[in-house]
Amino acid sequence: MTRKTVRRTVSVVGVLAVAGVLAACGGGRPGAAAVVDGRSIPTSEVETATQELGPVLQGVSASAILGVLIQEPTVAAAASDAGVAVSDEQAADALDQQVAAAGGEAGQEFSPASVAVMRYLLEIQGLQGADDADTRLAALQEDLGALDFTVNPRFGTADDLGTVGTTAYPWIVSADGASPTPAP
Repeated sequence: MTRKTVRRTVSVVGVLAVAGVLAACGGGRPGAAAVVDGRSIPTSEVETATQELGPVLQGVSASAILGVLIQEPTVAAAASDAGVAVSDEQAADALDQQVAAAGGEAGQEFSPASVAVMRYLLEIQGLQGADDADTRLAALQEDLGALDFTVNPRFGTADDLGTVGTTAYPWIVSADGASPTPAP
């Protein structure tokens, strides 16, 4: 082998290794914030919903949004079974009302991920208000526990139910040397 061939081979191997590491961060799918039962949740959806909902929902984080998007289809199925399902239109209207209440401009268009977050919140409220709430919420918890998912570590770590908590990066220290910086 010539020197040029060796360099090309090393470069190609390096690129493939980096691609493999990046793919592993999203459950084997590039650009995925999480993969849930074979369904990808794109990082772009999480980022868009976080930006759109930041002014509306206090303390919203990308980790919290991702946790909701992981759980939302399961919650929607439980809400449908309980007769408290919320349509996209109802969720968008409720989101618009939240924007107006927060002093924002009503009538804006929201991404499907933001609408899904609002639908999730409304459906959880509906399930909690059901006559047989305890039974339904226990069944929901079992269903959430059965989810097969992988979370991109950039967004934090997830528990068995798909709740994503932010993670600390111990190598990032504040200027005063106090504590690690939490993930965004």
